[in-house]
Amino acid sequence: MSPVLIFTDTQKITEEKAFLNKAVPFFQSIYDAFAALNITVSIQEINSLVNWTVNGNGGQNFVQNFAVNKLLDAAAPYVLNGVQLSRDKVKDMMILPDVSAINSALQSSNSVFSYSYQGVRVDLLTLANSIISKVADSDAQIEALFTYYTKTDASAQLATDLLVVCAAMNTFEGAHNNALKIAQPQIYGNSGKNEFVAPHPLKVVNGQFVINLDYIRRFEESPNA
Repeated sequence: MSPVLIFTDTQKITEEKAFLNKAVPFFQSIYDAFAALNITVSIQEINSLVNWTVNGNGGQNFVQNFAVNKLLDAAAPYVLNGVQLSRDKVKDMMILPDVSAINSALQSSNSVFSYSYQGVRVDLLTLANSIISKVADSDAQIEALFTYYTKTDASAQLATDLLVVCAAMNTFEGAHNNALKIAQPQIYGNSGKNEFVAPHPLKVVNGQFVINLDYIRRFEESPNA
């Protein structure tokens, strides 16, 4: 049986697209600041640096330490007039790079991302010829990620039956001034013992009865699915 559409989270899709659109020029500014020091960074490395900046877990001078290590990696092997040098000795001789432009770019993180930073979907970004951009089908991938279908034949049949129920109830509501009422699905009971209450098959979204995704996913985990 073909999968049945349960729910499309349009709000999340809109938010994720906007988030990615903000990330592109922001990541580019960080890339360019490193490039000015002849340091090439990957999208994944930029993502880590932003994560450390927003969450405050990068440690002291983490930007400069990162830049120094990238320069040391690029300079290896360390040989002077045929003499092998240790990485630590070369580091001691280095003039530390000026990372103020990088720090400045990174400090924009908190204004660009207004909530706790969980990371950009780096698989939706690409780097070519020093330009960071979205992959061609990034919008389609985001839409697919937050569009939910049934996963089994049994749940597809269940969802099909529930859609008939939803349609009938919505028609009844329209004809009878919203006479029907339904409680929103609860996570915990009222006993104070954190007892789990199974999700209701239906819920109300924007005044319409729709299938409850949690109910379908719970069903799919059961032996009947």
